[in-house]
Amino acid sequence: MHSKTTHLVWDAPEFIYQENRVDWFWALGILALAGIIVTLITKNFLMTIFIMIATVVVYVFAQKQPDMVHVEISEQGIGVNDTLYPYQTLDAFFIIQGAHGDIKLLLHTEKVYLPLLSIPVADDTDMIRLRNILMNHLDEVHMQEPFSHIVMDRLGF
Repeated sequence: MHSKTTHLVWDAPEFIYQENRVDWFWALGILALAGIIVTLITKNFLMTIFIMIATVVVYVFAQKQPDMVHVEISEQGIGVNDTLYPYQTLDAFFIIQGAHGDIKLLLHTEKVYLPLLSIPVADDTDMIRLRNILMNHLDEVHMQEPFSHIVMDRLGF
């Protein structure tokens, strides 16, 4: 993006990191072991493999530290890291406060497979200025974070 047309820039962590306690990992292991035992008894070996892989994936994601997200609001659109979302591909926006007090910019897109983008907003960002800039290009429509995001926050991801 061109610096002449950039209105706002910020960097924010992609999610609020919550360190999981040891009992969280014990619960994961017990649930996985119970699922594996049931699937072995029922001779559902494909499900056994799925549970093993899913357990490893959940464990890895539970350990993941958040990456920093670079956001630029400009006349061309909204840039997130290396991706530009032109205003023509966006339908609406809404600014919400997440479960942990973090601020998120929700963008409704034309895409069928990814209709709602959730972009973290840095604490020191001027929210009034952000809202005014976006209102010049998009409609402000009340939106809520997807249920899957809320569940993942509650589970500590």
